[in-house]
Amino acid sequence: MYIVTLKDGLKNSNLEGHLDDLRAAYDSTVDFAGIEAFKGETYGYLGYTGTFTPEVVHFIRNQTAVESVEQSKTKNFDEVLNEPGTDSRVEDDLKFVTEPVGLQRRAGQEVTQRVAPHNLRDISHRFALRSWEPSFLYKYYYNTEAGSDTYAYVVDSGVRITHKQFEGRAEHGWSPFRDQEDRKGHGTHVAGIIASKTYGVVKKARIISVKVTQEGAIADHILMKAVNWIMKDVQDKGRIGKAVINMSLSVGRSESLDRLIRKAFDAGVLTVAAAGNKGDCDLVSPADSPKALTVASINTDWSVATFCKLRSTVALFAPGAQIRSLTNRSDSGYVKKTGTSMAAPHVAGLVLNAMSVHGIRGAQQITDYLKKTATSGQIKGDLNGLPNLVANNNNPKQRRMCDTGSEAADVSG
Repeated sequence: MYIVTLKDGLKNSNLEGHLDDLRAAYDSTVDFAGIEAFKGETYGYLGYTGTFTPEVVHFIRNQTAVESVEQSKTKNFDEVLNEPGTDSRVEDDLKFVTEPVGLQRRAGQEVTQRVAPHNLRDISHRFALRSWEPSFLYKYYYNTEAGSDTYAYVVDSGVRITHKQFEGRAEHGWSPFRDQEDRKGHGTHVAGIIASKTYGVVKKARIISVKVTQEGAIADHILMKAVNWIMKDVQDKGRIGKAVINMSLSVGRSESLDRLIRKAFDAGVLTVAAAGNKGDCDLVSPADSPKALTVASINTDWSVATFCKLRSTVALFAPGAQIRSLTNRSDSGYVKKTGTSMAAPHVAGLVLNAMSVHGIRGAQQITDYLKKTATSGQIKGDLNGLPNLVANNNNPKQRRMCDTGSEAADVSG
């Protein structure tokens, strides 16, 4: 399988004309039914995928409209994840929390989630947990409008959209597979970190599942098709400024995928990528894509996670150790997982928070905002020269801090 990218500035008609030329030259040798065209004139990307002989590839490369021809690469999904310390046990929510999970209103739209998961506590505080601090004191400060009228496109193993924690806010989007079921549990867990009622960063956001792997293989041409579908869906439904793409996965470095992510960025849709765990190859997409927002992981004490791949493209750190979120095995349970795959969706949620609560629009503007409002200088350990920034939701409650780093009196009621 090959990925063909056309030059910038062309139109859908140029792509159609190029394919007509290809058909005229190789009508009997090319499977044109297997060609999938990316007619992305509205967001700046034109190209297609297909299976071609070396002779045909040579012909395509020499066409004036063509920018690049790249052979698609496939990786094993489990090898890509390489997740450490994952707890595969499934527990039922009701054993550990009571409805409605201790939410208490303050004046206005700010609320406090009491007995919150440690990771939500971390992205709404400016300092790490103290060793003596019991979990029943953990609080998550957030705005009731967080996630309202926004959409997270989760490019992953699928999502169990019937899970009660989604409250009907999750749906299936595009997939090359007839079966939309999440067989791995990875995508459901990621989606839960973004938008589930108890464990989610933005509790009103909608989840769009974009399933790109079935039994373990993941290919960059499939990711290309996924992002192209997302861009069409976002534009057709008027969701520019309301949508984010989360990719807690990777393939080998793909210039075509990087280019597509850049075009999505320029059109206003930001892609959040997991940095990857130890064992990943040196260069991968989307984590090394210049226009992706790449996220690495910290432990509960805000030390750099030893399993984390410290790429030069990392822009932010987020919690990634023993993160509690949804399971794919039932409609009411949770499971704990560890890895940068868990860190990235925190930031995807914060992208939607920036849109829905703070009114920030534009991929570059949101990237700048999240860096500016991140907690600075609190990560412990060797960051390999990377920014010492922990992603934060910039809720005003956390500003009530003493100079010593202790929290002022809680007036949330």
